[in-house]
Amino acid sequence: MAYTLISVLANLIIGFFLTNIYYWLPSVLIGSLVLLMAYKFDIKDKMINMLLFVSVMFSFFGYIQSVDVSMFFLLMNISALIYSISIKIEKRFILIISWGLNAYGMGSLVASLRNDNIGIIIGVIIFIIGIRDLFSTKKVG
Repeated sequence: MAYTLISVLANLIIGFFLTNIYYWLPSVLIGSLVLLMAYKFDIKDKMINMLLFVSVMFSFFGYIQSVDVSMFFLLMNISALIYSISIKIEKRFILIISWGLNAYGMGSLVASLRNDNIGIIIGVIIFIIGIRDLFSTKKVG
C-alpha cells in the first residue's frame, strides 16, 4: 500500500507539471480510485506501480522532446486502474484491455517521438507481451 501511495503521489505531482490540466484532472480521479482499491482490497501488486512509474518516466522524456504527452499520461493511468480492477475481479480477460491501452499509449508516444512505423512495432510488441501475460499459468496479482 505504501509503495502504491508513493507511486500515485509521484505520478500526480510530476504529471501536474508535464501534462495539460484537462488530462491531469481525470488522472487525479483515476489515481484516487487506484489508491482506494489498493487500500480497501489490500492490493499489493508491483505492476500497478510499474505502470505509474512508466507513465511518469516516458512523459518526462516526451516533454523533453517537446511532445504533448497528456494523452499518453492519461492512457497509462487508466491502464493502471484497469489492471487493479482485474486483480480484484480476478478476470484475466480484463488484462487485455489494460495491455491494449499500454500498447496504444506507448506506440503513439514512440510514433510522435520517432517514426510511425517504429511506434506501430513497439505497440504490437507490447500487446503481444500482454497476450503472453494473459495466457500465462501464474495467478494475476
